[in-house]
Amino acid sequence: MPIKLGQVDYLNCLPVYYPLETGQVALDVHMVRGVPTYLNRLFLEGRLDVTPLSSIEYARHPDKCIILPHLSISSDGRVGSILLFSRVPPTELEGRKVCLPDSSATSVVLLKILFQHYYHVEAAYETTSPHLDLMLRRADAALLIGDDALAAHQRVLGENAGLFVTDLGA
Repeated sequence: MPIKLGQVDYLNCLPVYYPLETGQVALDVHMVRGVPTYLNRLFLEGRLDVTPLSSIEYARHPDKCIILPHLSISSDGRVGSILLFSRVPPTELEGRKVCLPDSSATSVVLLKILFQHYYHVEAAYETTSPHLDLMLRRADAALLIGDDALAAHQRVLGENAGLFVTDLGA
């Protein structure tokens, strides 16, 4: 019976999945692809055997999880793929709307913690699909993660869009 393995399709996960996909590691697996929030849900419902799990979900459900040693998506400083795009500096987002991606769990909680304890602002939040243009039509700031953040950052730099870009890992 194959192992049901969750697969996040972000570039930073490629080193884990590439050997399985190319046959360099022979393992009987059924890969289930999705964004972190989707894979979190499937795992917690018992529909996946192994998956990258958002650290916030581990904190919420430690009794259902085992951490594999030396395997994580983590940072100690700038990460480049967890980015807040805003029309004003984060310290000026008091009372303004911030769009959050429906694809993330941990970075959403991290942003709320940073707003409360570091920037000392209370924003209004709306969860939506992770598309920068759509998010910024609805709000003054948008949080993106993974490949969405990387692509949006490249585009914003190329267009000189005048947005503030804050790396949550910094």
